[in-house]
Amino acid sequence: MKLPPDHALVRHLLQATLTGEATAVRLRIARREAWGEYWWLSGTRWMGRVLGVEVADDSARIRCESAQVSLKRIGLRRLYSRACSHVLYSAACGATPISGSAEVIRSEGRQVELASLPPEVAGMLAGGWLQTPAGARHMIVSESYAGVELLYPVGLAPQTPVELVAGCDHSMPTCAARFDNLANYGGFPFIPTKNPFSTGVF
Repeated sequence: MKLPPDHALVRHLLQATLTGEATAVRLRIARREAWGEYWWLSGTRWMGRVLGVEVADDSARIRCESAQVSLKRIGLRRLYSRACSHVLYSAACGATPISGSAEVIRSEGRQVELASLPPEVAGMLAGGWLQTPAGARHMIVSESYAGVELLYPVGLAPQTPVELVAGCDHSMPTCAARFDNLANYGGFPFIPTKNPFSTGVF
């Protein structure tokens, strides 16, 4: 499903992604019938859940999965990978958020220039987010000495105070050094690299 990047549903899903709640969002597509000044939903045409959202400059693509597919799936949904599969700062992750305050000088497209980067989060912002005074969260793709680059364009007025929250690359060293949270690490870094079925046991 494709929508404009600034659509309310897209912004809601992007914020839910940062908190790990995007996959809990259910979608229902129904037919709308009108009668005079009133309208109602005449029947459900499709039901499912959101898998993720991808934002480009001109459109946003929402990936969904039918409810029938979910019902047919058996077993656990947890990913078995070397990197941690927990959503950062979620209940499963358990890490303590690292954040700092900054002031916007100007914003143009996805680039946000800041007066200065807070020292407590400098060098750690990729994968984190920028939060406005209204509570809107915008994912940070990268940072530089001048500011940050966001996942999608956003308009922020000069002198707007924002909160910058550190991100994570979901690796074991980052989990240990940055968050001291290795006890909750959700990856499997010691998966054997040698496949005994193709290389032999010895």
